[in-house]
Amino acid sequence: MNDDELKRLWRQQNLGSALPMPDAELVAQMKKKMRDFDRTLFWRDGRELVAGAVVFVAFLFIFLRSHSTLSGAGCVVIMASCIFIAGELFFSRRKHPAASETAPLSDYLRAELVKVKWQAKLLRMVWLWYLLPLFIGVELFELGFPEGLAGELFSLVFNLAIFGVIYWLNLYAVRKSLLPLQKELEDTLASVSESSPSANG
Repeated sequence: MNDDELKRLWRQQNLGSALPMPDAELVAQMKKKMRDFDRTLFWRDGRELVAGAVVFVAFLFIFLRSHSTLSGAGCVVIMASCIFIAGELFFSRRKHPAASETAPLSDYLRAELVKVKWQAKLLRMVWLWYLLPLFIGVELFELGFPEGLAGELFSLVFNLAIFGVIYWLNLYAVRKSLLPLQKELEDTLASVSESSPSANG
C-alpha cells in the first residue's frame, strides 16, 4: 500500500462529530449563582439562629417568673423548639456543605444539585420541623392565660393565619427560586455529561 492509498483511506474515514464541550460562560454563571446561593443560606441560617437565641432567652425569662402550668409547659416547648431548629440548620450545613469549585465539574454540579434538592425538601417540610413545634408551644403558652373562649378562639385563628402565611412563603420560595435553580443545575450537568468526562470548570 503506497502513500496515495493511505491518504485516500484517511480521507474516507468517518470520524464523526466532536464531543460537545460545556459552555464556559454557562458554567461560570452557574458557579456564581451557587456562590450567591451559599451566601443566601449563610445569612438566612444566621438570622434564624439569632432569632432563635432571642426567643429562647425571652421565654426562659418568662419561665423563671410566675406563670401557670400550661404557660410554663408552653415556654419549655418553645425553648426546646428553638434548640431543635438550630440543630436542624446545623445538621443541614454539615450534611451538604458548599462544594469545592476545584473539584471535577460533574462532581461539583452533582454535589450542588443534591444541596439544592435538600433545601427544597427542607422548606416543603418546614411545617413539621419548624412551624408545628413552635405553634404547639405558643398555643400552650397562651392557654395558660384566662382569656375566655372567644379570646382563645381568636388567638388560635390568628396564630393559624400567621403560621399559614409563613408556610406559604416557604413554598413560594421553593417554586420561584429553588426549582428553577435545580432545573439549571440539571441542564448544566446534562451538557457536561455529553462532553468529555474529564471536563473541569
